[in-house]
Amino acid sequence: MTVIDYSIIVVFLVGVFWLGSSFYRWVGTPDDFYVAGRQLTPFILAASMTTANISLFSLIGVSGTAYQSGISIIWLTWTGNMALVFSGLFVIPVLRRLRIRTIPEFLEMRYNGAVRILVGVLWVFRLAFWIAVVLYAGVTAAQRLTGIMSFTMWILVFTLIVVVYTTLGGMWAVVLTNNLGFLLMMCAVLIILPMAMAAVGWWPGLSAHLPPHFLEFVPQSGKYNWKFIIAILALGVQWATLDQGLLQSAFSARDPRVVSKGMVLSAVMITPFAFLWITPGLAARILYRSEEHTSELQSRQYL
Repeated sequence: MTVIDYSIIVVFLVGVFWLGSSFYRWVGTPDDFYVAGRQLTPFILAASMTTANISLFSLIGVSGTAYQSGISIIWLTWTGNMALVFSGLFVIPVLRRLRIRTIPEFLEMRYNGAVRILVGVLWVFRLAFWIAVVLYAGVTAAQRLTGIMSFTMWILVFTLIVVVYTTLGGMWAVVLTNNLGFLLMMCAVLIILPMAMAAVGWWPGLSAHLPPHFLEFVPQSGKYNWKFIIAILALGVQWATLDQGLLQSAFSARDPRVVSKGMVLSAVMITPFAFLWITPGLAARILYRSEEHTSELQSRQYL
């Protein structure tokens, strides 16, 4: 990397920190902090949800799985979109009418305070694990891009930035930095996709160089067959109707109609976008096959 590359990274991190922290002026009530004053429009809600749903898990994890196993991992995204539509039309508008801020709050209304506390504690561990996965992906990407391999340093940098601007700006900071991330992410993948596909000869090149099962959307065998699709759809419904990380944005919408429009719009946007991070993973399978083969030969020599 050059000085310009490092400068871009520094400017980006400082810019996100400054932008997120500046929204502390918008926080005057608890609703401002937790649910952005319930003022989100359909597009802002959809962009925020899209960025939260994609994250580095898709750009690194799902793309890497496509590299290893083929295009059928796209159902991880598509079934989630189906669940978003179902939840946005039939479930979350009902919860939005209750003007709650969290799912545990709803459970207290339905059952009692003990259930709310139990679920809240369990979700602390569940969300901490998920955030750790996303954070690990971000640190791994930063290490590879910059050549700075200090794991602890990157953990501290990322967590400090996010914790500070979230604490200051609340949900306004989260939503609007997500919208910025959405625009930057789309610019990045729209640049990477044609470059990767041109390097392998576009779709005919993929078909010619990859094993046939790599391009089967519903393979008959392997980990990502029709059984996987059914299972991940069931899990997707649970995620789209109960996940606090997702629904915090939904509860910030102006009214139930905005919730429905925003969630459906997010699902519609993500459906074709899934190819933006799936196909570069497939292209990488061709571009870096020789390096992988060399590594395998070297490891066999050591054995």
